[in-house]
Formats: sequence, C-alpha cells, structure tokens
Amino acid sequence: MAKKPKKLGTKQEHRHLSPLEVQAIHDARSRGVKVQELAKQYKVSRQSIYYAIKTVKESEARTSMSDAKNDIPAPSLKRHRAKRIPPEVVKAIEDMKRKYPAWGVNYLREQWMMTNHVLLSRASIYRILRDAGLQTRRLVEKETYQRFEMTRPGQLWQMDIEGQFYLHGLKWVYGFAIIDDYSRYCPAFRYFTEATLSNAILLLNEAIGKHGIPEAIYVDNGSQFKSNSERLNNFELFCAAYGIKLVNATPARPQGKGKIERFFETVENQFITWVRARIEENPEYSLAQLNHDLDDYLQGQYHVRVHGSTDETPEQRFFKERLRSPDPPVDVVKFLERSDTRCVSKWGEVSYNGYKIQVALPAKTWVIVVETIETIRIEYGSNLIREIQKNDLSTNPPVKHQDGLSEEVVIPLPRKSNRDPNPQLKHHHHNLRALGPDEEGYYHRRVNSSGNFKWMMANYYIGYAFASKPILVKVVGTDIQVFDEDKNLIISYEIKPDERDSKISEN
Repeated sequence: MAKKPKKLGTKQEHRHLSPLEVQAIHDARSRGVKVQELAKQYKVSRQSIYYAIKTVKESEARTSMSDAKNDIPAPSLKRHRAKRIPPEVVKAIEDMKRKYPAWGVNYLREQWMMTNHVLLSRASIYRILRDAGLQTRRLVEKETYQRFEMTRPGQLWQMDIEGQFYLHGLKWVYGFAIIDDYSRYCPAFRYFTEATLSNAILLLNEAIGKHGIPEAIYVDNGSQFKSNSERLNNFELFCAAYGIKLVNATPARPQGKGKIERFFETVENQFITWVRARIEENPEYSLAQLNHDLDDYLQGQYHVRVHGSTDETPEQRFFKERLRSPDPPVDVVKFLERSDTRCVSKWGEVSYNGYKIQVALPAKTWVIVVETIETIRIEYGSNLIREIQKNDLSTNPPVKHQDGLSEEVVIPLPRKSNRDPNPQLKHHHHNLRALGPDEEGYYHRRVNSSGNFKWMMANYYIGYAFASKPILVKVVGTDIQVFDEDKNLIISYEIKPDERDSKISEN
C-alpha cells in the first residue's frame, strides 16, 4: 500500500544520534562518503552530520592529551559552560565603556587586550556590557543601496569635511580628510580651526606629495570644492593643474559619500572619544598635539587593522600599485590667495570676515583684499596699503588699529548747536577712535565737488579750487591744519570750547 503523503505544515520529527551512530558517521566520512548521503541514511540534517564529525574529533584530541585516562569517553553533543570571569575584569571592562561610551565591542576588546594582555572573547565582553546596561546601540532597519567600489588604488579619492565639533580648550575644529575608495586608506587628514578653501588645497597638496596624483576626486557641492559661478575657484584650478577629474556628489543624497562618512564615524567613536578624555586630564592640549595624535592613530591602528568590508588592511590594498608622481610639482602658493573687493566706510574701515581693518584712504574707495594663509593684504591700484598678520586680528573689539596707534585718541570736536543745557561741561571733548593716520601723522581726505571736506562729523569749506582733490589733515594740539598733496599748508583753524561755530582762518 502506498505511503500517505505528508501533510503540509507538519514538522519533521527530531531525531537524536546515539554515540555509536556518531562514531559510525565519523568513520564513514573518513572513508570518503559524502555528507548528503550520510544525512539521507541517518535521516538527519547535514548540520547534524558536521556536528557529529566535529564531536568525535574533539573527543580524540582530548584522549591524546590525557595520560591518566585510558578509556575513551562517550561523544557528547552538549556545549561546555563558559569559565567565570573575575569580578575585577568585569569592573575594568565596565569602566572602560563608561569612559569611552562610543567604542564598540570589537574596538573595546582590541584596546583591552593591548593594555591588559588578558584574552577575552567578543561574546564575554558583550555579555558584560549587556548585564551592566551599557550596550546602548539600537538596531534599526537600514535601507538597501547599490554599493560600488573602484578596482585599483588611486582611481578615485573621496574628500570631505568632518562636521564641526567643539573640543574644550580647542573650541570649534573642522576635520579635512581624504580616503581612497578602493582600499579605504587615508592619504591625508588634518584638523583646522577654519573650514576654508585654502585648507582643502593644503590637504590635497600634502596627500599628492606623499602618495602621488589620483585620477579623480569625489567631493560634495560645498563652497570649498565647487564654485557657484562660471569662474573656477582655486581648488578647481589646483585640481586642473594636476589633471585631476572632479566628480560632485548628487545634492541631498549623502549615501554617495558613504565610505568617508563611515570613516568619520569610526574616527569620532574611537579617536575623538579618546581625545575628549585626554583633554579633561590635560587642559593645555593643543591643535598641533591633536594632529600629531591623529597621525599616530591612523598609522598605528586604522591603517593596519583588517577592514570589515575588504577583509584586508587599508595599507595592504593601497600600496598594491603606485600612483602617478607629481613631476613637476605645482606651486601651491599661488592657489592659496583669494581676493575680493571691498569699499572703505565713512570711518575709514574695511570690513572683511567679521573684522574691521582701518586704512588711510577716503571713504567710498574701492580696495582689493587679498587673503593668504597667514596674512591679509589691502591693495589700492598697484600699491600695498596695509598688510596684517592673521594672528594679530581680533574680533573683540572688532576694529583693528594700525600699529603704534593708541586705543583712544582725544580730539576736540566743534560745537554745532546751543542745545546743551550745561555749557560748563568740561572742554566739550569726545573720545573718538582715530580714522587711520599714516606714518607721518597725516589723515587722508578728499574734498567734494562743493569745496567741502568732512572732519570729525562736521563739514568744512576750503574753496572750489580744491574740489574733488585729495588733501592731508594733521592735528597739532588744538589746531587742525590742512595740506595739499605736496604737504603745503592751505588753511588752519583752532577749536575753542566756548565758540558755537568753528572759525576757519587762512594763513
């Protein structure tokens, strides 16, 4: 009579192998019998066959190492209980996780073994963190994306700026980084206090000088990498000088930069977490020390650790092929300057990047501001008006005075009305900021078309003969003297506190 077909949905009966069957399976497999045939013969899964073979091998290994026992123990399919971890080790693991909360199990185990030289499995560390309630990473559903990877080193570099973050003592810092798409090797990585285009050029120049020229660079659409107009910016010109193709990411799609974004996450979880703890111990931690420790981390840990996606170290994959050498090298200095036009205010100041720089030029004069890595130059025509070191600039107060000029200059101001209820006020002087004299003490002004010039918020008439001409004004005590371009005295006037109007007398 034919067998009834098995109903759908019914579970297969679970069958245990006896010790004799386990030994017979091991012997049959040693003779070359296939696993699939053994599974059909004993009516078990292939996994049970593999496990039976493994059990016999472990039993034989224990027998060979035992000198006192001659009897062969029966094979057992039970797992052995893990050894008890000492309480001091458990506490040390918990303290390390609390000190560096962003470290994952793998990196925590690696750092533990480097420091204490005590072997612990991943499962043991995970169990310790789970029991202490320190495993806080949540499992979330991840969207599936199509992955891409280059076929050789230097075929594509990814470059990006790590989001600004605050480090106590260093304030806000920005991380400029480059990684190789094929190997995940980091040719260059530096932290700066400004996210400027010049820093991007300096980092790329450093990477090219060390490792060679890539074929293409994958960047986003930030102003540091892409110009908003038809005219190329200095970064694009620098890449064109080396023949590097620039590939811009699709806006509002960060998945295209997944490799370098994941690299930034690794650096923040491992290195920056360690840096924050070190800054608490050493408040004098500097930016130079930060970059020095970053190099040690990259060379000593990141580059020599097996990457989870490639199953090789970034160093091994990156140095499989040599990149094109920069021959001849491009002069990077000429790409670091950026210029812009600014107009001199009525106070004789040029505003630039939050600073107000005083110049000895008339109001409404258009000047060129040239910014380099260390200096800011103000040029008018072909003449250099002023050059300031960036280290000397300050935003508090926002006005930067010329060298040798005191913070406040007391200059008498003529009275323009009689509305003062107390005419006996002391001297009627106002502490005003000077508008930038030159080295000889002359203030540069220009006469308007009506023959007037402005001085200390008051207009003074000197005649139509000097209309639209530059003049020089000099303060001598309580006298104000006006000169022409050849420094010939034109007129002078004296400011008296009791006079309502300033009187101008010709010499």
